[in-house]
Amino acid sequence: MGKKVLKEKSDFLALLKSLPEKDNPFLEIIRLLTEESDDIVYIHDGKLNFSYLSPGIFNVTGYSPEEWKHNPLAMLTPNPLNKAAAGFTQKALQTGQKIPSHQIEIYHKEGHAVLLEINETPFTQGGKLAGVIGIGRDISEKKKILRFVENFQSFLKANPIPLVIYDLEGLVSYLNPAFEKTFGWNSAELEGRKIPFVPEEEQLSTLEHIKKVLSGEEVTNFETKRVTKSGDLLEVSLTSFPYNDDLGNQAGLVVMHRDVTQRRTLEREIKRRLSFEEKLIESTMDGIIAVDRQGIIILFNQGAARITGYDPEAVVGKLNVTDLYPPGVGREVKKALWSPSFGGEGKILGYETELLSQKKERIPMRLSGSILFEGKKEIGSVGFFHDWTERKKLEDTLKRESVLREEIVEANPIPTIVLDRNHRVVFWNRACVELSGYSREEMVGTKDTWKPFYEEPQPVLADLLIDGDLSQLSRYYGEKNLRSSSLMKGAFEAEDYFENLKGKPRHLYLLAAPIYDTNGELWGAIESFQDQTERKILEAKLSELATLDGLTGVYNRRFLEKKLEEEAAKAKRYSDYLGLILLDIDRFKEINDQYGHLVGDQVLKKTAEIIQNTMRTIDSVARYGGDEFVVLLPRTDPRQLAQVVERLEFTLGNLNFWDQEKKTHHKFSVSFGAYSDNKGYDQILRLADKNMYLNKKGEQDRGN
Repeated sequence: MGKKVLKEKSDFLALLKSLPEKDNPFLEIIRLLTEESDDIVYIHDGKLNFSYLSPGIFNVTGYSPEEWKHNPLAMLTPNPLNKAAAGFTQKALQTGQKIPSHQIEIYHKEGHAVLLEINETPFTQGGKLAGVIGIGRDISEKKKILRFVENFQSFLKANPIPLVIYDLEGLVSYLNPAFEKTFGWNSAELEGRKIPFVPEEEQLSTLEHIKKVLSGEEVTNFETKRVTKSGDLLEVSLTSFPYNDDLGNQAGLVVMHRDVTQRRTLEREIKRRLSFEEKLIESTMDGIIAVDRQGIIILFNQGAARITGYDPEAVVGKLNVTDLYPPGVGREVKKALWSPSFGGEGKILGYETELLSQKKERIPMRLSGSILFEGKKEIGSVGFFHDWTERKKLEDTLKRESVLREEIVEANPIPTIVLDRNHRVVFWNRACVELSGYSREEMVGTKDTWKPFYEEPQPVLADLLIDGDLSQLSRYYGEKNLRSSSLMKGAFEAEDYFENLKGKPRHLYLLAAPIYDTNGELWGAIESFQDQTERKILEAKLSELATLDGLTGVYNRRFLEKKLEEEAAKAKRYSDYLGLILLDIDRFKEINDQYGHLVGDQVLKKTAEIIQNTMRTIDSVARYGGDEFVVLLPRTDPRQLAQVVERLEFTLGNLNFWDQEKKTHHKFSVSFGAYSDNKGYDQILRLADKNMYLNKKGEQDRGN
């Protein structure tokens, strides 16, 4: 074989093509170099006549090189990428310029599509452009991962839980906007540094927590304390997990900080039986504002100061509460407070309104409050204001462009699911497993999202966003506080109650948003479920406190009058009996005058306790005023009422109190008036009072 002269570098490839395969040592070298590679190496003349095709074609597509060479056009999918790729190749063969990296889509032998990244270079033969040599790499999985991350970008950006990523030296490598908002430091201040926010008394337990997490132990809801930049002490619950670099080596720690200060404060408030005169806890993140009957502010805690920007000293006793509302809003709140539509007459629960900051900026709020009474007289009101701003804002951009891994969402303590456009579950995180009792193996790939929540098939909020049918949204969630969310475009919020979710009753806050791909097309939807059961129970307990008499612990007069009206209406509807017992302590004024009010309070408490312990669970005991008590007995006819009175007379027949000064006991007595009727419900209290008067007169006559 004669010697061939190479006029240019591309002639080297031309030489390879011109040589017969058996005389071509270079093709043999290429074959040896590529036969173990998963990449596809090929040489063709621009018309898909292949002079070489590496074994990688089988690894990627399932076809042998011979099968592929037989009909390569049949292997191409109808994806527009392929037409563009053919144009690149033809232009390169015309101009001789290197072809830019591009993508094509081909069929696998099993029928699914495979996405390839292509790099090609033209070569010449005899001074003429004769074909291309190229490398194809399977990027299907890479594309899926990138798309998955892109789909979660909006969710992670709007995540309300503060999140920090540390390296193995404990230095900050990333923190999210929610951390900046909660703790006060920004990325520029902390990246590459340690955060000075662990109190001294928490350092040892925090170190132990980190060691456990880095050793592979799963630790969630580790409760501790942290200090904000401004010096505020927060109670937080940590969820932590290690993360690895691209080589699989441990690279650092991801820590989420859930602020539980508000919940802990509410618990302590209830334990201490918070009343109008008691000092309210200043550490709560919520604003607590109390006013007198004229609306003058008499209590303004640090939470209210933080929310509005007002100094408490500039507010208490100086401003009317209407000054804190936008024009006309204070009147609307007062109207809602007296309406039965927002939690019952005299109270409101979860009422959405606005406050004005000191700078006159509107602040969206969620208000729970109650009118306060002394007996039947209104003396003021108290409100708990929860700042709703964070739920109505989206964080603009992530501070860094690093890829946040799927583990961040997986470890998120908020139960989260993702559905594709066909309503199939593609993501069901660990918190959702804990909430629902259904494993991801049971849920992923199915359309059974409804199963953990409902007895029969019905769409969840994410299903309805995928369908885009607003009428169905209204049908299923219109009575469940459905509203558009400002957290994400096209997102909706709702609240739902589930009687039996994993064996327990649950109140859930639902947030769902559509997910769009890079082309702006609907990809699916994401939905999170936040358990609000504890908060609902705490609010109910606070509401209950407003119905009790502060001294004796039985119901107050306001509750009794409302209960009497309800029971009378119920008895009238069913022609049933309603019984009532009126009691008062004989010569109570003399006891107060002679032995003092502390002894008088002791007598009232003791009497209330004995009455309460004697009654049935369906009966209602209330302090009617002063030394008077009332017992309301549903479905109790005169004969049954007489038996109850007899039992009460026996249990109250030997009452006494301790005289500290004379070191002796003194007896006291209680008078009764009872009445039961199945018709004259409106006069039942008056007739019981009349009977008590007759009983007292009879006792006096017998005494004379």
